[in-house]
Amino acid sequence: MAQKHFSFDNDESSTGRRSSSPKRQTKVNQSKFTFTEGEKRRVNRRPVDKKSKGKFKLKKWQIALIVLAVLAIGGGTLLFVAGRDDGPVYGDRCKGILSLSSSVLRETETEMKNKHSSIENINISIQCKELRFDIKFASGTKAATAEKIVKEAVKLVDQKAGKNSYSGSSYSELFNYSNKVRQFEAYIYMTCDGNSDFPIYGTKLAGKDSFSFTYASIKDESTYKKAKK
Repeated sequence: MAQKHFSFDNDESSTGRRSSSPKRQTKVNQSKFTFTEGEKRRVNRRPVDKKSKGKFKLKKWQIALIVLAVLAIGGGTLLFVAGRDDGPVYGDRCKGILSLSSSVLRETETEMKNKHSSIENINISIQCKELRFDIKFASGTKAATAEKIVKEAVKLVDQKAGKNSYSGSSYSELFNYSNKVRQFEAYIYMTCDGNSDFPIYGTKLAGKDSFSFTYASIKDESTYKKAKK
């Protein structure tokens, strides 16, 4: 009986230990549950931190730099386009103009220089509808002689270009109108050392056969500015 009583006590104590186990287990579970919640809170906070770190705010000086860069690029593009003959500087002025090859200009320069020893240098160029004649004469050349020579040069360009004749004019459509579009005008700048009449500025407008000349004392400011451009 004593053994049974001892066994009973032992069983009872075992039962007591087992009965206390759930309490410890509960505490363990509670601690685990708390730990898991903490982990959840930390995990939930991470995306918020990432989003807050991912936000990028431009500062005033950065915005200013961006604006300056855009303006610089835009300005450079505008200058590039404006430098072309069909750019906004000319607008539609060049639309419908007759073609004139550079070979015609070079041939005219060579022929005129070979024919007239008084010509030291001659350069003929095109800018949209403006045909520019820049001639340097040898010292002692008279103004009247220079005018005659440059008229000959304009006429030679017209002949070599080979455009259709224009009614009522001694010049072709090149210096008049073609398809109702105003064509080339001649702008002249002539120099000569030792002659007070020079420089001489001249123009021949489209649709007119006559020339207009201004001597060293500038009377026509607009003609002077156009010839010097």
